Amino acid sequence: MPVTYTNNLKNISDKLQNLFRSEFGSSLPAYLGEGEYAGSQFLKILYNSSELIERNVESETREYSFTFVVYMMEAGSGRNDMIKLLRILSRIEALINQNRSLTLADNTFAIDCSLNNYLIAEQEDSEHYLIEMDFICSHLGNVN
Repeated sequence: MPVTYTNNLKNISDKLQNLFRSEFGSSLPAYLGEGEYAGSQFLKILYNSSELIERNVESETREYSFTFVVYMMEAGSGRNDMIKLLRILSRIEALINQNRSLTLADNTFAIDCSLNNYLIAEQEDSEHYLIEMDFICSHLGNVN
């Protein structure tokens, strides 16, 4: 008899993408995974890992880890670009802070959502900036 399952990773990824698309619209397109993306600025949502936190007879709790990468092409003076980049970062921080619990497509929840670390880097070999942010959340799944 085949196993029934829910793709929790896809549900969480899709919810994050929809959250960013709702907040930023076309000003910061949000993409899942690696790829060749066009435009002067966009956000990539990259899956890192899943760690089993707790397992019991009827369910398991996992912690999912993602990296958000904001890409922004330099537009003019470095100072104005950095101000714009910091504005985007602050807006993402506020968005995640206001959505610490996410209702997923299967009516389960990603909880304890947070940004833990981020790194802002101006790329030496090109004219763009990157922000890499570590995002984690927990999910109660495989409930019998």
